[in-house]
Amino acid sequence: MAGRKSSAAINAQKKAAEAALKFQQQQDRLLELAAEFFSIPEKNGVSDLEKQIEDLEVKIQQLREKINQQQESSQIEQATVVVRMKTEGIAVGEIAQRLAISPSEARRLLKMAPQQSEGSSTNDSEDSPSDTAV
Repeated sequence: MAGRKSSAAINAQKKAAEAALKFQQQQDRLLELAAEFFSIPEKNGVSDLEKQIEDLEVKIQQLREKINQQQESSQIEQATVVVRMKTEGIAVGEIAQRLAISPSEARRLLKMAPQQSEGSSTNDSEDSPSDTAV
């Protein structure tokens, strides 16, 4: 009977080894499938597209900074034009009407403009009646 247990133990050990081998083979196949799964986006160019998007987002940010600088520069030039209109004797309210801006925006531009000459500043009190008629 001792020999039978021995062969039963050997058979059990063989079955366990076969099951373990099958399990290990399945794990290897599953590992390969998982690797394939994660390589698909790379293979299909998704990673390249993500990199392109990232590069374009950097470029967009640079363009936004550039447009902010250009807008600032444009406002200074616009302010100079408003000052020139003011030196022509045009009231702030009328300047605002002609440029389709609010009187407060016209005043803001007048304040931000670099002074062209000392004679370019005029008295705003003469503009008061026109400021309200927009």
